[in-house]
Amino acid sequence: MSPRQVCEALCQALAYENDVMKVLVLDGSTAEDAGVLGVAGTLKELLIRSGHQLEWMELRGMTLDPCAGCTSCWDRTPGICVKEDDGRTIGGAWMSSDLVILLGRITFGGYPSLLKRALDRQAGLLLPYYLSGKEGVVHMPRYERYPSILAIGVCSEYSQEEDETFKRIVAQNGMTFKALHTRVKIVCAEEREETTREIIESSVMGMKVRR
Repeated sequence: MSPRQVCEALCQALAYENDVMKVLVLDGSTAEDAGVLGVAGTLKELLIRSGHQLEWMELRGMTLDPCAGCTSCWDRTPGICVKEDDGRTIGGAWMSSDLVILLGRITFGGYPSLLKRALDRQAGLLLPYYLSGKEGVVHMPRYERYPSILAIGVCSEYSQEEDETFKRIVAQNGMTFKALHTRVKIVCAEEREETTREIIESSVMGMKVRR
Protein backbone atom coordinates (compact mmCIF):
# COMPACT_ATOMS: atom_id res chain seq x y z
CA MET A 1 0.00 0.00 0.00
CA SER A 2 1.39 3.41 -0.98
CA PRO A 3 1.77 6.24 1.59
CA ARG A 4 -1.17 8.05 -0.02
CA GLN A 5 -3.36 4.96 0.24
CA VAL A 6 -2.37 4.55 3.90
CA CYS A 7 -3.32 8.17 4.57
CA GLU A 8 -6.69 7.77 2.85
CA ALA A 9 -7.47 4.62 4.85
CA LEU A 10 -6.60 6.31 8.12
CA CYS A 11 -8.72 9.34 7.31
CA GLN A 12 -11.71 7.16 6.47
CA ALA A 13 -11.26 5.34 9.78
CA LEU A 14 -11.12 8.64 11.66
CA ALA A 15 -14.28 9.95 10.07
CA TYR A 16 -16.13 6.68 10.67
CA GLU A 17 -15.15 6.38 14.33
CA ASN A 18 -15.91 9.88 15.53
CA ASP A 19 -18.22 11.36 12.88
CA VAL A 20 -17.37 15.07 12.55
CA MET A 21 -15.80 16.81 15.55
CA LYS A 22 -14.79 20.40 16.10
CA VAL A 23 -11.09 20.11 16.87
CA LEU A 24 -8.82 22.79 18.30
CA VAL A 25 -5.07 22.22 17.99
CA LEU A 26 -2.72 24.27 20.17
CA ASP A 27 0.59 23.92 18.34
CA GLY A 28 3.45 24.70 20.71
CA SER A 29 6.23 24.07 18.21
CA THR A 30 8.95 26.55 17.31
CA ALA A 31 9.95 27.40 13.74
CA GLU A 32 13.28 25.60 14.29
CA ASP A 33 11.81 22.38 15.69
CA ALA A 34 11.77 20.15 12.63
CA GLY A 35 10.68 17.08 14.60
CA VAL A 36 7.50 18.64 15.95
CA LEU A 37 6.78 20.40 12.65
CA GLY A 38 6.86 17.03 10.90
CA VAL A 39 4.38 15.54 13.36
CA ALA A 40 2.24 18.69 13.06
CA GLY A 41 2.08 18.31 9.28
CA THR A 42 0.96 14.70 9.54
CA LEU A 43 -1.66 15.52 12.18
CA LYS A 44 -3.06 18.43 10.17
CA GLU A 45 -3.32 16.34 7.02
CA LEU A 46 -5.17 13.53 8.81
CA LEU A 47 -7.63 15.86 10.52
CA ILE A 48 -8.43 17.77 7.33
CA ARG A 49 -8.83 14.65 5.22
CA SER A 50 -11.08 13.02 7.81
CA GLY A 51 -13.51 15.94 7.50
CA HIS A 52 -13.24 17.24 11.06
CA GLN A 53 -13.85 20.96 11.61
CA LEU A 54 -10.35 22.13 12.42
CA GLU A 55 -9.04 25.26 14.13
CA TRP A 56 -5.25 25.24 14.20
CA MET A 57 -3.46 27.76 16.40
CA GLU A 58 0.31 28.15 15.98
CA LEU A 59 1.23 29.69 19.32
CA ARG A 60 4.57 30.95 18.04
CA GLY A 61 2.77 33.44 15.83
CA MET A 62 0.33 34.68 18.47
CA THR A 63 0.49 37.46 21.04
CA LEU A 64 0.33 35.59 24.31
CA ASP A 65 1.49 37.22 27.53
CA PRO A 66 2.13 35.10 30.64
CA CYS A 67 -0.65 34.80 33.19
CA ALA A 68 -0.37 37.64 35.72
CA GLY A 69 -1.99 35.61 38.49
CA CYS A 70 -4.35 38.52 39.22
CA THR A 71 -7.43 36.21 39.51
CA SER A 72 -9.58 38.81 37.70
CA CYS A 73 -10.88 36.09 35.39
CA TRP A 74 -12.41 34.42 38.46
CA ASP A 75 -14.32 37.39 39.85
CA ARG A 76 -14.01 40.90 38.33
CA THR A 77 -14.31 39.69 34.70
CA PRO A 78 -15.74 36.15 35.12
CA GLY A 79 -14.35 33.77 32.52
CA ILE A 80 -12.54 36.51 30.59
CA CYS A 81 -8.85 37.39 30.98
CA VAL A 82 -8.14 41.09 31.49
CA LYS A 83 -5.22 40.85 29.04
CA GLU A 84 -6.49 41.81 25.60
CA ASP A 85 -4.43 39.42 23.50
CA ASP A 86 -4.76 35.98 21.92
CA GLY A 87 -5.18 34.30 25.31
CA ARG A 88 -8.82 35.37 25.14
CA THR A 89 -9.15 33.89 21.66
CA ILE A 90 -7.82 30.55 22.86
CA GLY A 91 -10.33 30.42 25.70
CA GLY A 92 -13.29 30.96 23.40
CA ALA A 93 -12.02 28.39 20.91
CA TRP A 94 -11.37 25.89 23.73
CA MET A 95 -14.93 26.01 25.03
CA SER A 96 -16.52 25.78 21.58
CA SER A 97 -14.55 22.62 20.65
CA ASP A 98 -15.30 18.93 21.06
CA LEU A 99 -11.63 18.00 21.27
CA VAL A 100 -8.53 20.01 22.18
CA ILE A 101 -5.19 18.63 20.97
CA LEU A 102 -2.05 19.84 22.76
CA LEU A 103 1.00 19.42 20.54
CA GLY A 104 4.62 20.15 21.40
CA ARG A 105 8.02 18.80 22.33
CA ILE A 106 8.28 17.20 25.76
CA THR A 107 10.51 19.53 27.80
CA PHE A 108 11.92 18.13 31.05
CA GLY A 109 8.83 15.93 31.28
CA GLY A 110 6.45 18.86 30.72
CA TYR A 111 5.04 21.11 28.03
CA PRO A 112 7.13 23.50 25.93
CA SER A 113 7.00 27.07 27.24
CA LEU A 114 4.49 28.43 24.71
CA LEU A 115 2.03 25.63 25.35
CA LYS A 116 2.39 25.94 29.13
CA ARG A 117 1.74 29.69 28.84
CA ALA A 118 -1.40 29.08 26.79
CA LEU A 119 -2.73 26.63 29.38
CA ASP A 120 -1.97 28.96 32.29
CA ARG A 121 -4.06 31.66 30.62
CA GLN A 122 -7.18 29.43 30.71
CA ALA A 123 -7.70 29.63 34.48
CA GLY A 124 -10.88 31.62 33.88
CA LEU A 125 -12.56 28.55 32.39
CA LEU A 126 -12.93 27.37 35.99
CA LEU A 127 -14.45 28.82 39.15
CA PRO A 128 -12.25 29.99 42.04
CA TYR A 129 -13.94 27.51 44.40
CA TYR A 130 -12.59 24.06 45.15
CA LEU A 131 -13.94 20.53 45.39
CA SER A 132 -12.26 17.79 47.40
CA GLY A 133 -12.68 14.17 46.32
CA LYS A 134 -10.86 10.92 45.76
CA GLU A 135 -8.84 12.52 42.96
CA GLY A 136 -7.66 15.35 45.21
CA VAL A 137 -8.59 19.02 45.35
CA VAL A 138 -9.71 20.59 42.05
CA HIS A 139 -11.47 23.75 40.92
CA MET A 140 -15.20 23.72 40.40
CA PRO A 141 -16.37 23.97 36.76
CA ARG A 142 -17.67 27.28 35.44
CA TYR A 143 -19.52 25.67 32.52
CA GLU A 144 -21.59 22.53 32.03
CA ARG A 145 -19.62 21.20 29.07
CA TYR A 146 -15.88 20.91 28.45
CA PRO A 147 -13.95 19.37 25.53
CA SER A 148 -11.90 16.20 25.70
CA ILE A 149 -8.12 16.55 25.67
CA LEU A 150 -5.49 14.73 23.62
CA ALA A 151 -1.84 15.56 24.26
CA ILE A 152 0.76 14.56 21.67
CA GLY A 153 4.24 14.90 23.09
CA VAL A 154 7.22 14.73 20.73
CA CYS A 155 10.62 13.60 22.01
CA SER A 156 14.09 13.14 20.51
CA GLU A 157 14.40 9.73 22.15
CA TYR A 158 12.21 7.80 24.55
CA SER A 159 12.87 8.39 28.25
CA GLN A 160 10.74 6.45 30.69
CA GLU A 161 11.15 9.04 33.44
CA GLU A 162 10.22 12.02 31.26
CA ASP A 163 7.42 10.14 29.52
CA GLU A 164 5.81 9.13 32.83
CA THR A 165 6.09 12.68 34.15
CA PHE A 166 4.44 14.01 31.00
CA LYS A 167 1.60 11.50 31.29
CA ARG A 168 0.94 12.47 34.92
CA ILE A 169 0.88 16.19 34.05
CA VAL A 170 -1.59 15.65 31.20
CA ALA A 171 -3.81 13.45 33.38
CA GLN A 172 -3.92 16.17 36.02
CA ASN A 173 -4.75 18.80 33.40
CA GLY A 174 -7.56 16.59 32.17
CA MET A 175 -9.06 16.53 35.67
CA THR A 176 -8.49 20.26 36.13
CA PHE A 177 -10.18 21.20 32.85
CA LYS A 178 -13.03 18.71 33.36
CA ALA A 179 -12.29 16.76 30.18
CA LEU A 180 -14.69 13.89 29.49
CA HIS A 181 -11.77 11.91 28.04
CA THR A 182 -8.03 12.53 28.34
CA ARG A 183 -5.41 10.71 26.30
CA VAL A 184 -1.63 10.99 25.92
CA LYS A 185 0.48 9.83 22.99
CA ILE A 186 4.26 10.15 22.77
CA VAL A 187 5.96 10.22 19.38
CA CYS A 188 9.70 10.03 18.77
CA ALA A 189 10.79 12.60 16.20
CA GLU A 190 13.00 9.97 14.56
CA GLU A 191 10.14 7.54 13.88
CA ARG A 192 9.39 6.56 10.30
CA GLU A 193 6.55 8.55 8.73
CA GLU A 194 4.33 5.46 8.54
CA THR A 195 4.80 4.78 12.26
CA THR A 196 4.02 8.40 13.12
CA ARG A 197 0.83 8.24 11.08
CA GLU A 198 -0.27 5.08 12.86
CA ILE A 199 0.38 6.62 16.28
CA ILE A 200 -1.53 9.81 15.45
CA GLU A 201 -4.43 7.95 13.87
CA SER A 202 -4.80 5.67 16.89
CA SER A 203 -4.62 8.73 19.15
CA VAL A 204 -7.65 10.48 17.66
CA MET A 205 -9.77 7.39 17.00
CA GLY A 206 -12.07 6.50 19.84
CA MET A 207 -11.78 9.83 21.69
CA LYS A 208 -15.02 10.33 23.63
CA VAL A 209 -16.54 13.78 23.26
CA ARG A 210 -19.63 15.51 24.58
CA ARG A 211 -22.18 16.45 21.94
